[in-house]
Amino acid sequence: GCTLFTRNSKGAQLTDAGVAFVDTATVILSTFEAGKERIARTSQAAKKIVLGVYLRLPAFLVETIAHYKALHEDTAIELKPLQPASLDESLLKGEFDVCLFQPLAAMRERGICYTELIREESMCLFRPGHPFESHEHIPAELLKGQRVVVEKTIYRLDACGQLRPFLENVIECDNEFDDSIMIRCMDESTVTVCTSEYGAAHCPPLAIRPFEEKLDISTGLLYKASDSDRLDEFVRFCVRAASNSQRAS
Repeated sequence: GCTLFTRNSKGAQLTDAGVAFVDTATVILSTFEAGKERIARTSQAAKKIVLGVYLRLPAFLVETIAHYKALHEDTAIELKPLQPASLDESLLKGEFDVCLFQPLAAMRERGICYTELIREESMCLFRPGHPFESHEHIPAELLKGQRVVVEKTIYRLDACGQLRPFLENVIECDNEFDDSIMIRCMDESTVTVCTSEYGAAHCPPLAIRPFEEKLDISTGLLYKASDSDRLDEFVRFCVRAASNSQRAS
């Protein structure tokens, strides 16, 4: 053994061995506390799922998230807006755990997984009285020369490839409409959009027609391949909810 401190009339005093021991013990305690904090942060992060969303959240998914949180009270679901242009980088950097969007090009090569939830048909929207109104289905070739407004999320997709050869005068936006033709995904919000977002103060309700060339847009969950059981469980939960929602409709 060795003497760590001595006592005299002035009190206790560390020896050289005692000073070395205190220095070492201080480092050990500091490392231990830092480890505790890191474990706590990791545990807390594991109980939170950051979901990236662009523009809208389907009604069934709103209910699904509420149901999931009710069953997993220890897990928080944080909704965070995403930017399509940097979506893949944001996923790979860990800014999101999972994102609701369409499949990305070369995503598998980058370690990004995709699970489809719903398929929506893209429709042609226009003001009543437009020549297109006489058609039950709109041939894509009629889009040539027309001023066409498309949602940014649609135009950047490979799925729009069948229409792109006919899109000569395209405007990418998400909340503007005038005398142009518009291509928009058909979902539970479309009718509301036609009568409120573009209707009333802006223009009359819009006419809706399907394309002859059926154009389906896949929407699902994008996430980085990982060994997170919690994330895998959340994805499976959403898939079941989407399947039940489609059967109910």
